[in-house]
Amino acid sequence: MDDDFSFTIEIPCDEDGFVLMQCPQCGEFFKLRPTDYESDDVLEVSCPACGIASENYLTEDVIELAMVVAKNRVFEA
Repeated sequence: MDDDFSFTIEIPCDEDGFVLMQCPQCGEFFKLRPTDYESDDVLEVSCPACGIASENYLTEDVIELAMVVAKNRVFEA
């Protein structure tokens, strides 16, 4: 029996198509379009406030949403 499964969690955009991001280094918030973040033309994303590139710019709200969705999926399985 295979215990692995995967699913996608979509981060909601605002009315202008932007997603709120937060720099893990300096804590500043900024907005970015998901298509720009996922574009092959963009090598890395840097915080506009401190200039440091990071692997993850998810906000606490998005992480909490992901945890709730993941727990619900596990309970359903």
